[in-house]
Amino acid sequence: MIKTTFSKYYLLLILLLPLSLFSQENVKNNSPYSRLGLGDLFNQNFTMLSGMGGLSAAFQDSRQSNILNPASLASLRLTTFEAGLYAKYASLDDGTNQAQIWSGNLAYLSLGFSTRNRLNAILDRKQSPWAWGMNVSLVPFSTVDYGIEIQSPIRDSMTVYNNFSGSGGTYRFLWGNGVSYKDFSFGVNLGFIFGNLNSLQTTTIDDEQAYALIDTRDISIGGFVWNAGAQYSFQLSKDPTDGTTDNFKKSLVLGIYGNNSTGFNTTSDVLIYRAHVRNPTDTIQNTAGVEQSGTLPTSLSFGAIYQVQNRLRVGFNYDFTQWSDFTMEAKQDETLRDGWRMAVGAAYTPDHISYNNYFKRVNYQLGLLYEQDPRFDLQRTGITIGGSFPIILPRQTTSYINFSVEGGKLTGTDTIDELYARMNLSFTLNDDSWFFKRKFN
Repeated sequence: MIKTTFSKYYLLLILLLPLSLFSQENVKNNSPYSRLGLGDLFNQNFTMLSGMGGLSAAFQDSRQSNILNPASLASLRLTTFEAGLYAKYASLDDGTNQAQIWSGNLAYLSLGFSTRNRLNAILDRKQSPWAWGMNVSLVPFSTVDYGIEIQSPIRDSMTVYNNFSGSGGTYRFLWGNGVSYKDFSFGVNLGFIFGNLNSLQTTTIDDEQAYALIDTRDISIGGFVWNAGAQYSFQLSKDPTDGTTDNFKKSLVLGIYGNNSTGFNTTSDVLIYRAHVRNPTDTIQNTAGVEQSGTLPTSLSFGAIYQVQNRLRVGFNYDFTQWSDFTMEAKQDETLRDGWRMAVGAAYTPDHISYNNYFKRVNYQLGLLYEQDPRFDLQRTGITIGGSFPIILPRQTTSYINFSVEGGKLTGTDTIDELYARMNLSFTLNDDSWFFKRKFN
């Protein structure tokens, strides 16, 4: 059974990987601020968490993975495969010009599971205070995609045209483990970051005799990443299965996770030359395979969630990242500042066992967020809504179609303002047959 179930997840993974490659090549965006640092930082909350505003520090669930705080993996009771997609609409306004942009991509792939099958405990009538959950995931960390033209008039009615364009991004592959003993859990993510940042700058003058200056840079990035987290669940009422009058188990979960600064390596190819339609190319610099280094920043997140089992979650989350310590020798640009993010959110299920009203079994989410972006003087405000729609697949436990939307505004002083709406869609496939010990009489 384990082999059969794994084959289904493996087949789905194989089918989705070409979609990821296809989308990388064909989806276009224009985010001017992605020129800075590693690019636009990708929201690494999975779809359900995104609907709640991103309450990742204290979130724990038996059917949904939370890779940001690895301690939450100990709460998994099912094998959970999740694949996410996103689409984003953005309206850019610099006070004079406006542009509307659509983009989208495969957002993440994740496989999480508990190493102890809950069915074994039920059949053996043995409950262990220990639990161990594991996850492997592939998630974008940053994206780069921009095209900018700056026109500067000079003497004799001539104009200098500076065009900047860039593409690429970085990804994180993570292997996470979470272990719990009674109400305390601790976890660690280990993995690596990798990707490519490509840039092209051309400078031309509207004069047939003038040369064009072309500057191309391709940077490959690779390095080790990690983070650790912990959660503690304060039980505010007893388990409803022990005969008490409580209909739902109540608890308060506190969570924290973070990492120190870590280094990464880069390999760069740089080609700078002058070109003219009537003359040979004049190469100024041509270097390949230049190895340099950089530093990823320290980060810390903490939060709390009050939850009523199978009914309600309400909480807050605070994230801080010391981007002022970020360095990359291969790409010298404006200094970044420290970034932070505050979010509050909630999730509610009217009746998770309703037989005659499907929408009472849906989990509805709502969140609010405020963020100080590490680039320039930028602030982000947003609101999120979402829903997790249960589905029953043949011979499997309840799975989910998750959908969420984040709408907000990125603004600053003398900057390009961005109004955006980001839509997230994911499929969570759950199974309870992994690590099941069959017995024969």
